[in-house]
Amino acid sequence: MGRFIVEIRNPEDDADRRLLEWSTVVDAPVTYGMREDEFTDYYQAEYGNEGMRELPARMARVREKGTSAYDDESWEDTALVCNRAGPDETQVDAAMLWKLCVADRPRSEGETS
Repeated sequence: MGRFIVEIRNPEDDADRRLLEWSTVVDAPVTYGMREDEFTDYYQAEYGNEGMRELPARMARVREKGTSAYDDESWEDTALVCNRAGPDETQVDAAMLWKLCVADRPRSEGETS
């Protein structure tokens, strides 16, 4: 059991993508969706220098298939199959995942989407 990096896509604009960390323990995201620079800052703070040494290989898998998971072929395999990301641990689809993790996420003062 672990955590994977997942690149979720805006259902209305496929070019608009965000990174989040997905937990196989809770079958849901444990971060909100972030742009890559924000995610890199988060990752550095969370995992330190050791984690940063592993990040390039993990990101190469994310760029190739949308997930850092070795066994999954796409971000959908990691984040949409049997997830518990919705209210009361309900399963959500791609549009609802985007809404919960990006569109409706809490914002810092002065922060935009």
